[in-house]
Amino acid sequence: MEMGEIFTPLSDITAGKQEKTVAPVAKAAGPKLAKKDEDKAKRAGQVHFKAAHGIVVAFFALILCV
Repeated sequence: MEMGEIFTPLSDITAGKQEKTVAPVAKAAGPKLAKKDEDKAKRAGQVHFKAAHGIVVAFFALILCV
């Protein structure tokens, strides 16, 4: 360590970040709405994944044809 440098242990830095954050809307609406939001997010992620890979496959198919 150099002169004047302050050492902060990792446990002090990450101590306040232990609890899991939940959106206020999901907390207020209850578990049923939170589950639907999770399902929507998961479905949107799956659609994005498939669309991105479809574009990659189409690009390479185009290159293969040319």
